Amino acid sequence: MESASDHVLRCTEDGLRQPPALADVEFVYVNAASSAADIQETLTVNEQAFDSSAPEVRLSAAENFRAQLADCTAITLRRNGRAVAGGMRLPVRGGRAELVGIGTLAAHRRRGYGAAVTAALARDAFAHGAEEVFLSTGDPEALRVYRRVGFTERPPRPESR
Repeated sequence: MESASDHVLRCTEDGLRQPPALADVEFVYVNAASSAADIQETLTVNEQAFDSSAPEVRLSAAENFRAQLADCTAITLRRNGRAVAGGMRLPVRGGRAELVGIGTLAAHRRRGYGAAVTAALARDAFAHGAEEVFLSTGDPEALRVYRRVGFTERPPRPESR
């Protein structure tokens, strides 16, 4: 449920801006066909990005999450082989896709990883038929990141048929 302090931001393919290139990073695209270890990694980085004391997600929980990845893409950003950021694109419906759970581990913030994940997820959504991508945040720092890659607050476009 959206709170009064949440900002809903939208981006079209034409409005998406590519963030600066990052050195020593790898994007791991995770979906329902991915290994349980890759799903576990993306879930763990997501949990720990929002709660630094969160434990590693169990492999069984990752396997149980697999069905929720149908028609979705999660991304884990690794730096020097270690997961430091991630997020997820929900299914494209009516020409729209929502990005959720974009987060960076506290020790790795302010290095462009969140912007890189956001832009990669948006590109993935456009590649899967989205005409518009949206996300929401109540966090001022995240708001700045999303605006830097081209997300703006504006009314949604009319529903696609």
